[in-house]
Amino acid sequence: MSTMKYSIIMPVYNVERFLSGSLGSIKKQTFVDFECIIVNDGSTDDSALVSEKIIDGDKRFNLVRQNNNGPSAARNNGLKLAAGEYVLFLDSDDVFSLDLLKTIDSVIEKQKSDIVVYDYGVLNKDGETWGAPVLFGGFDPPEGSFRLRDLKGEMLTKLGSNAWTKVFRRDFLVKNELAFDEDLRMGEDALFVKKALVMAKSISVIKATLVGYRELRKDSLSALSITKSPKDWAIYLRRLHQFLLKNKLLGIYEVSFVNACLGDILYNLGIFARSSQFREAFNEARAIVETYDLRAHPSRSYHFADAAVALEMLHNKDQAAMKKYLRRRAGVSRLLPIPIKNIIKKNHKSDK
Repeated sequence: MSTMKYSIIMPVYNVERFLSGSLGSIKKQTFVDFECIIVNDGSTDDSALVSEKIIDGDKRFNLVRQNNNGPSAARNNGLKLAAGEYVLFLDSDDVFSLDLLKTIDSVIEKQKSDIVVYDYGVLNKDGETWGAPVLFGGFDPPEGSFRLRDLKGEMLTKLGSNAWTKVFRRDFLVKNELAFDEDLRMGEDALFVKKALVMAKSISVIKATLVGYRELRKDSLSALSITKSPKDWAIYLRRLHQFLLKNKLLGIYEVSFVNACLGDILYNLGIFARSSQFREAFNEARAIVETYDLRAHPSRSYHFADAAVALEMLHNKDQAAMKKYLRRRAGVSRLLPIPIKNIIKKNHKSDK
């Protein structure tokens, strides 16, 4: 296959009813110089058959099959096959704006950035109406290209942690050996994206809603197995810390890392608050607090309301107080500029 401008990678697992929307939004792109690599991750429904019917001989689409190994393995498989100069991802129940590639190409041609970030909106129940932009609602990104370290405050969270709101220069990913951690079931997107953002020499932002995101479905595998991985989000934070340390970037991003930890702790404890695995998640959170001495920072360093109070509850091992605190906050997700989809990525890998 000859080199083209963009490679779109889309893992697929048991989503036959959404493929007409997702694949249709790719097939109808107004910019045509792309390939789409569909990685069927051992679907047990008719996802592969439906994909073939939608593709209908379009040579830009490549349907590959793998055993059920999860979304990270599917994306990595797609990355190995990608031939485009730039790579982007779409989840199989979401949709692209039909002008997405045309819009990002106009920016890439001018700025040649390692990463381009764009916004998303939440799909309505009808799957067609897009809500207001999410990522940049309270953040005005710089004009032109920049490095992540140029931003002030929450550098590690301001641009979101979803792979599906970004396009990456492929040789940049190869040079920095960036791939998805296949053993993580939660936080794999966040780890991949944050590694890429801190290593990028140039980032550009498009203040436009170019992806329609379908909120976590009650019947999705991730919703059914949401309490299966109470440790993965903590593992992701540890690996991020190791990566920053290894690349001598911790000094630049230390305060931002502290706030990323706080955000993920509060978010994930909120997720597990009603689960029998809350104790395990709480202990993981406490270990993060103690390991990275999060309480040592002055209160002005914290970008989350009541952060010091929450840290004391963890330090004092007060699970009951933490549960009450989480109930009061009732919607802990609003503390983060990261949607639920990123923290609890739709996990394709079935329990066996």
